[in-house]
Amino acid sequence: MVADAVAIVVFATIGQLSHHGDLTVGGYAGAALPLLAGWFAASAVFGGRFIPTWFVGVSAGVLLRAAILSHWYAKELAFWAVALVFVGFFAATTRATWRSALRRRTARPAPG
Repeated sequence: MVADAVAIVVFATIGQLSHHGDLTVGGYAGAALPLLAGWFAASAVFGGRFIPTWFVGVSAGVLLRAAILSHWYAKELAFWAVALVFVGFFAATTRATWRSALRRRTARPAPG
């Protein structure tokens, strides 16, 4: 769950820096919060299973963001596609990396 939130916040950070040149609380509120809300709502519905949480969560977050920002135009389809790809890839790789690191920590041989 933390890995997923990190992926969404990194996505929002890159978006703010590339489109606006700075980071603002309002920028995070408009981009990260709707995606986080969609993601965590979907995670609750799908029991944290990655694929449905990813697809439904990002899609719901993008729709929520569009409603909040009144962005009802074709560019939102591009934003949706980029959000799906970036958040999906980054969340999956972050989950895998953290899971691997946790396994290595718990699999240490006993001193002896």
